[in-house]
Amino acid sequence: MKRQTVEKLFPSIEPYNSGYLSVGDGHEIYYEECGNPNGVPVLYLHGGARCRL
Repeated sequence: MKRQTVEKLFPSIEPYNSGYLSVGDGHEIYYEECGNPNGVPVLYLHGGARCRL
């Protein structure tokens, strides 16, 4: 089987909407909406530095 690159399997796409959601105490969460706006919604969360998820 031929190996494919990640970029070929999952090409980069531009979000059709993005912004910041205020979560209190001066903190915000950045979000992006990508893909088919009429498709099935999926929520993906990932941790970062000092994340408490």
